Amino acid sequence: MPISNEDELVEKLKAKENYIEIEGDLAAKVIKIKVVGPVAWGVVLGSVAVGAGAVYMALTPSPDPVTKGFMPVAGAGATGTVATILGIGGAASVAKMVKSAGSISILNDLRSYKVVSKSEGKVVLSRE
Repeated sequence: MPISNEDELVEKLKAKENYIEIEGDLAAKVIKIKVVGPVAWGVVLGSVAVGAGAVYMALTPSPDPVTKGFMPVAGAGATGTVATILGIGGAASVAKMVKSAGSISILNDLRSYKVVSKSEGKVVLSRE
């Protein structure tokens, strides 16, 4: 059964499904994530980690106003980096997946799958 949103994709990845059929806008976003080279992918993961840390620190009480004031700037910079590499839609999907999974490791899980077929509006991923 094809899936079309990030929450369903995270469920399939966590279940380690052998095949995942994705349709709609999510299919195009997944392709963008899959085609990013290893160096750029390292930048994406680092930026997502910085962005998540910035959000956490901005929402946590801090006695240091300088650090607290820096967090939104760091978060915005990290978000801009991810959007530059993956596009705005790809960056939004990455954020939704990380939020749904509760960890950035879900992104590496997605990257471990291979694209076995691709057509207009549809992609099939395989663990094999």
